[in-house]
Amino acid sequence: DNCAECETGPEEAQQRYEKLQSATSFLVVQVGLCLFHYDVQKRAFVARPYNFYIFPRQFRGQDRRFLCQTRCLHFLAAQNFDFNKLIKSGISFLGHHQERTVREAAPE
Repeated sequence: DNCAECETGPEEAQQRYEKLQSATSFLVVQVGLCLFHYDVQKRAFVARPYNFYIFPRQFRGQDRRFLCQTRCLHFLAAQNFDFNKLIKSGISFLGHHQERTVREAAPE
């Protein structure tokens, strides 16, 4: 437990913000959700994890570009990540800027 990492000053916050800003070029490809319920007989929580592949599609002229790093791709491949499932069956979505552009262009 390192308390020094928990303390955030203005400089650390600025560095963290800049790091997050640079990450916006990368694409989130999987979202996990874990639901819990308490099993009275077992006197324990039971977890039900779910993973969803998400992948943007071209929509009304909006075509998303993204970056990837070779080491990340190697890591995902080593973990048996299914790239075909990601691209063919991933849940489609729009980013905030894309959604705004589509909404502004949509007839009322």
